[in-house]
Amino acid sequence: MGILVALAVVPAVLRSALAALLLAEGRAVPYSLSGYITAYAGLALIAAWLWEPAHRTPEQAMAMWTIAHFVSLAVLLWWGRHWWGTGAARETGLARAIVRFSTPAIGGSVVGFLNARADLFLVAAFAGAAEAGLYSAATAGAEVLLAFSASVPLVLYRRIAKATSDEAAEWTIHGARRSVAIAVGGSIVTVLAAPLAITIIFGERYEPAANALRILAVATAVLAPQAVLGTYFEAHAGRPGVGFAIKGVMAAADIVLCVALIPAWGIAGAAVACLAAYSAGTILYIALFRRATGTTAVRLLRWVALGHAGGARVSHAES
Repeated sequence: MGILVALAVVPAVLRSALAALLLAEGRAVPYSLSGYITAYAGLALIAAWLWEPAHRTPEQAMAMWTIAHFVSLAVLLWWGRHWWGTGAARETGLARAIVRFSTPAIGGSVVGFLNARADLFLVAAFAGAAEAGLYSAATAGAEVLLAFSASVPLVLYRRIAKATSDEAAEWTIHGARRSVAIAVGGSIVTVLAAPLAITIIFGERYEPAANALRILAVATAVLAPQAVLGTYFEAHAGRPGVGFAIKGVMAAADIVLCVALIPAWGIAGAAVACLAAYSAGTILYIALFRRATGTTAVRLLRWVALGHAGGARVSHAES
């Protein structure tokens, strides 16, 4: 299973890096589909292969899922076939520039992935497998909430990347506000309906995960603006190291707090650790964004539509 998972990581990382080129070209729909194809192909392969009773083992299912990752990567490479063999690819120093930029970007993705799974590993270590099962259900519910605000940075990626400094800051503020609004709405519903939702989806045995889900729902609202703020630093400012560093801080804070809180509070402690780590990361992003753009705290936090003063900049960015 470990070998199969490792094999699946390779196309997943490559797809994540290459898919950014689709966003740079303004192709948000193919970008989204490049990730969904993995799910579609995986479900189809699992259904077809596991139809035979002898194939119904965890290893067989993981093998089909690994193949699905390579299928998704192949489709992405086909969509981007015009990237290869161009004159730009032969530009002197381009390969070194790609490596310099992609190394911290990929490193940030890896750290972010590990941070998302560290809580679960630590819950299993300190509280046992049963509690890890409950926490897994809570994290699954929280990840669904993030999907609703994930479209905001995708839509704004090209605009932020190609805009002037003032326009990029304006779009980033606009996107961060909208991401938070969407996430807060989903979080409120989740907080109110957590026990019912957990019971319907996972069964009554998972109802003790409801409180952890409530805390993680609040954490997703805190995390929501990070994707848009990260887009500013990566796509516009060309500083992928910012995201790498912040994700490293969040991972370190999360692990330390999990070790301190899980023995006493169980899965609720893991959720609180996650909330605290996400809060620290968002505060760092906001502080660095303010420093880079000169944006005041009042302007960043105030809930308003793009004003008349920014209207001309927005119209110019859209054109």
